Amino acid sequence: MDILASASGRQRDGRRLRRLLFPDLFAQVERRTEDDIRVSLDDAAARLREPGELLSVTGLADIDDEEVRTRFERSVAQARDLFQLIAIDPPSVDAWETAGADLGRLAEAASQDASLVLVAAPHGLGVDAWKRLFERVAGEDGTALEAPGVQFATEVEEEFAVLDRVQDPATPRTRDGDRMWTLRLIPADQAPSLVGFNYAHGDHPSLPEMLTLQLLQLRAGGPPLDERSFTWIAGTLSGSLTPGTLAARHVFDATEGVVRVSCREPANQGPHLGARPPIG
Repeated sequence: MDILASASGRQRDGRRLRRLLFPDLFAQVERRTEDDIRVSLDDAAARLREPGELLSVTGLADIDDEEVRTRFERSVAQARDLFQLIAIDPPSVDAWETAGADLGRLAEAASQDASLVLVAAPHGLGVDAWKRLFERVAGEDGTALEAPGVQFATEVEEEFAVLDRVQDPATPRTRDGDRMWTLRLIPADQAPSLVGFNYAHGDHPSLPEMLTLQLLQLRAGGPPLDERSFTWIAGTLSGSLTPGTLAARHVFDATEGVVRVSCREPANQGPHLGARPPIG
């Protein structure tokens, strides 16, 4: 211990002597060291923003199934890129874990069903923000959208706040200002796997989740969802001033290249109308 203490003392004395003999050079070296540290930290932060390394320090790194982990990483990175089009950043995966999201259970479900996509969706954006986001995506090359990109029925616009909120009280969520973010698995087959049923049959994705899923699909270069089908949306509307008389449904109109959200009575059913039950 005496030897170590003596060596440490000599190092401090040498440092003081160099500072006294060469003050300008010593200050330059210290500044350079601080700059190097700052640059290193900035580079590390930048790397964490890149899709390939975005989740390397989050709970997704603990998922054993490499294929599922890659799917989750891709979905979260794509959601980040999507919402940055309107200057919004999704929370980190760690934030969802803190809010109660069970990534292990989601990974297990995803390993059993390749159609499930991890969807990070903001609730509370409002109708104008969603229209703006669709317009931005419609302006990109390679998507099937044409401006304005999305069209909402009058009833949907009038009661948009009803559909824009988190519908299931048991869904883990994390707050960002006036927005609530959820992280759930949504089936992303071209058409709902459960068709021919009315609104009462099964759970449904929220409107923000379905819109996000469709945009992720389109920006990835995939064919539009619901080009020949309809998906029920969670939440009912008042319609003619009577609560619960209308339910929203999602479809892609290939003729005009737009996503439409229209309304029907909850009892309505048909061979092309169905459910995409979320897992969260």
